[in-house]
Amino acid sequence: MPPNHHNPHEAIQPDFAADKSVQAHLALMERAIAEEAQAAKKARTLASAAEELLCQQEQVEKDAALTKECKKHKTKFTSVLNAKVPLEPICLPAQYTLKQMEGGNYVELYYFTNLGIAEAEEVTTAPSNGMYVWKQKEDRSHSLVKASSAKRGLKNDPTPNEKLSWEQFFEATP
Repeated sequence: MPPNHHNPHEAIQPDFAADKSVQAHLALMERAIAEEAQAAKKARTLASAAEELLCQQEQVEKDAALTKECKKHKTKFTSVLNAKVPLEPICLPAQYTLKQMEGGNYVELYYFTNLGIAEAEEVTTAPSNGMYVWKQKEDRSHSLVKASSAKRGLKNDPTPNEKLSWEQFFEATP
C-alpha cells in the first residue's frame, strides 16, 4: 500500500467567499453560460435546418402528387385561354332532345344547333290524354297548351351531322 502523506480531515477548508474564489467562480460560470448559449444556438441551427429539410421534402411530395394528378386527369388541368364572355344567352337542349338521350337513342348534332333547339322545343314528348305541355311562342315567351295540339314530330328531318355548316357545328359542340 502506498504511504498516506496527509489526512483529508486535517486539511484546511478553502474560503469560497474570498476574492480569489469569487473570481474563479465567476470565470467558471461565464464559461458554462457561454457553452450553454453555444449549445442552444447550435440546437436552434440544427432544428431550423431539419425544419427546412422537412419543408423541402413536403414540397417535393406535393409536386410529385400534382404531377401524378396532372397526368391522370389531363383535361382537368388544361390552361384556359383568354376567352370572351358570351354575349348571347346559353341555349339548353329541348325536352325532346333530353328525352331521346335518356332513352339511349342517338341524337344528331342538329338538335343542339339554335335552329334545332327552336324546332325541338315545339315537339311534345308527353302523352295527349288531357295533359298540358310548355310551348314557346314567336316572342320567345312560354305558355301551357294541350299536348294534343302540340306537334308530335319535327317539321323537317334533322340535318345529318356530315351536312352541318361549320357555324352550325360550332353552335352545337359546346
